Amino acid sequence: MKKLLSFIASLSVLLSAFSGMNCYSAGTRISVHDPSIIKENGTYYVFGSHIDAGKSTDLINWNTFTNGYATQNNVEFGDLSKNLEKAFAWAGEDLEDCEGGFSVWAPDVIWNPDYVNTDGSKGAYVMYFCTSSTYMRSVICYAVSQNIEGPYTFVDTLIYSGFTDNDSFATSSTKNVNCKYTSTNIDELIDAGEVTYNDDWFSKHNYNNYLYPNAIDPTIYYGTDGKMYMVYGSWSGGIFTLEIDPATGKCIHPKTGTTSDGRIIDSYFGTKIAGGYYKSGEGPFIEYNADTGYYYLWTLPCSS
Repeated sequence: MKKLLSFIASLSVLLSAFSGMNCYSAGTRISVHDPSIIKENGTYYVFGSHIDAGKSTDLINWNTFTNGYATQNNVEFGDLSKNLEKAFAWAGEDLEDCEGGFSVWAPDVIWNPDYVNTDGSKGAYVMYFCTSSTYMRSVICYAVSQNIEGPYTFVDTLIYSGFTDNDSFATSSTKNVNCKYTSTNIDELIDAGEVTYNDDWFSKHNYNNYLYPNAIDPTIYYGTDGKMYMVYGSWSGGIFTLEIDPATGKCIHPKTGTTSDGRIIDSYFGTKIAGGYYKSGEGPFIEYNADTGYYYLWTLPCSS
């Protein structure tokens, strides 16, 4: 669906370049940054950053159905600060680059028929998204709903970035966040035997964003093995992928090592598949093409 939108936009630009041709289609337009699109019951839904979303039945005329960063009665999240409290405790609310506001970015909504709800029933719309405070301090998390338009109930955080190996504080008028890795979910995962501590996460006690990503822009895809995966990441540490447990929506962490061609496999962040080493790229999207037998990765260039 993302490719479809990109193709439509590219085709419009191409055709308009021909002299004497008016190729503009006067539909009803909306603005959605970092879009992800899903089709459900004949309607296309596009979800984007800043808690904006819209819908269309023809991909030409769109209507917004959200109310942005409204803190009360938020269409997607209800009581925004309370619902996303666990994510905002790390990044994305009144801190650093979003001081005085919010940064909730890049949602990807899927229907997961295998997700087990709190009442034991199966099937939910699952939204993977991130909250962010700087170019390297962010957190990927997820929320669920039985209604594609929401509201979505926050479930948990998944991957943090921008942490340090000792006490280091980020503050604002309302926040005082210890950036040490023990403020994330890493200790819990270590105790559970799912993750092993890695000195390479740090460079001179700070987060090593030369090797490891800004935890933003998650997208879900399925492998030819039938398993669910999440691809994510941003400049400058590269693009990573992790397997996802369909029943819980959580990450399945691998053992630390390297791939056969020498790429990083980190027990926390997963397998590096592209970029890193201060090379730009973000907004990853992966799709398998059965006709060619290849997986295709799309990313966006970025400057910071």
